[in-house]
Formats: sequence, structure tokens, C-alpha cells
Amino acid sequence: MPHFYDHRLGSLLFSAGEEPGFGMFRGFLAAQIMRPADVVLDIGCGDGFFASRLFAPRVAHVDSIDIEPSAIAHASRYNAASNVTYYVLDAVAAAFPRSRYDVIVWDGALGHFPPDVTRRMLSKIRASLTDGGVFVGSESLGEEGHDHLQFFDDVEALRGLLAGDFATVQVSQMDYVIPGGLLRHEGYWRCASSDSDRLTSTGWR
Repeated sequence: MPHFYDHRLGSLLFSAGEEPGFGMFRGFLAAQIMRPADVVLDIGCGDGFFASRLFAPRVAHVDSIDIEPSAIAHASRYNAASNVTYYVLDAVAAAFPRSRYDVIVWDGALGHFPPDVTRRMLSKIRASLTDGGVFVGSESLGEEGHDHLQFFDDVEALRGLLAGDFATVQVSQMDYVIPGGLLRHEGYWRCASSDSDRLTSTGWR
């Protein structure tokens, strides 16, 4: 079922020393690739924390979409920004708000879709990128996720999936402990369907 996480809780726990903050790296690594004139699409934006706090200060505009009405209501109330527009929208079935984007973000979602839907989404995302545009995102690795419909053993499994639609694929992995003492393996990607100087000029910092 659709759901979202309130990152205000995570940031509060982080500031109190109760949370290591590694969950925020999804937003940090996506924001690193963004430029001031960019128009960004954030698919499955949830509470809108990354869109308003990390993406919006770096770009011209962010379209943030989520299928869950309560997530968009929360985002509009607590994470509003002048250059962020929130939409209740089914990313699989409906057209994106615009035909082209410089950066498309899809975080922590691949595992929640069956493989055939993932393939359709990747093709849709590729077709929605501007020349030199970049697709970025992340997904947990291994058998983590009781509500997942597919799993990825390692970053090379992610690379193999993404290479079916994107000519250039960069992947990276980070391991960190999450609440409860579990070790999470997280894979991150940056993809382009044509040459993109963003990928050559931006490292994993």
C-alpha cells in the first residue's frame, strides 16, 4: 500500500544524536548532480522533504509527484516552496506534468514494482529526459524489504537493469546500520541516455 515517511522525524533524531543520518544520503547524492537552471521531476516524493529542502534551493523548479494523497497533503503543508509544485499522480499510468526534465529522481521505489512495470517506467523516464539529462536514484540491496516485489543482489544487478535503457550508467554502494541494528546495503545510480558532462564532472562525494 502507498505510504510515506516524515523526514522531519529523521532530521530531529539526527540532530539529537539518535539517528546516523545516512538515510538522507539519497537526497544529498541526487542534489549533487543538479544545476541552477534545471527543471527536476521527483517521482514518489513522499513527504516532499528532499524536494523542498535539498532540490529546490539548487534548481529552477521541481515537479514532485506521488500516488498517495495524504503524502501530497503533508508535503504541501510542511514542505512547501515557491519553486516546487506537488501533484497527486500515478507515475506509471499518467503522463508526467511536463514532457522533458533535466534531472529525474526515483528513490527507493524499484523494489515496490514488478519487473515488467519497472521496464515500462525506465523507458518512460528515458524518453522524458532532455539532451544531457540525468536519471538518478537509489534502492536497497539484498533481501531487505518485506513489501518488495523484486530484489537486487548488488549494484551490478542494478547496473544490468539500467543498462537496458541508458547508454551510461554509474553505480555506487554505501553500507550503514539502520535502527534495530540491521546493516543496510544501499545502491545509488546516475544514468544518461546520451553523453552528459554532469556524469564526468560530478563524483560521489
